[in-house]
Amino acid sequence: MDNLNPDTIQGDAVILQALERMGCKVNRGMNSVTVIRDRPLSGIEIDLSNSPDIIQTIAAIAMFADTPTTITGVSNLIYKESNRIDAIRRIVEGCGAVFEKDPDHITIIPGELHGCTIDPEDDHRTAMAGAVTGLGIGGVFISDRECVAKSFPGFWEALGGMGSWRKE
Repeated sequence: MDNLNPDTIQGDAVILQALERMGCKVNRGMNSVTVIRDRPLSGIEIDLSNSPDIIQTIAAIAMFADTPTTITGVSNLIYKESNRIDAIRRIVEGCGAVFEKDPDHITIIPGELHGCTIDPEDDHRTAMAGAVTGLGIGGVFISDRECVAKSFPGFWEALGGMGSWRKE
């Protein structure tokens, strides 16, 4: 991705470290970052209490790992634009993986993945996490996909032809 400062102090940049820990190669350029997955992903344990906005994306990616991923620091997710813990559960279970929850952590256990329909309930981050899921497995239908406009109006165009999420 171009026009991205790899040395940003923005909290969500921790996603790059998480992807590296899961087994991706992350190449940082002057104003770009390239992420390459050339081997199976491994599940991780990660505390995202300081980066709650990436929890749904990490949970979506965790479905593609060979082993479970446990994310701590999730208790405040029920107070966001929607109950994001419930949204994660709907995506994970709807696509064939296993979702477990305790008071301040969730665990995603990979399973036999398949397409599903995702209702983001007007939450842009849920729609975006659904798109990540669709990139990996295809056959994902996201209703009310326009809700991403509140934070990233060009999101769907930026994804272009990658993966197989459905617009209609």
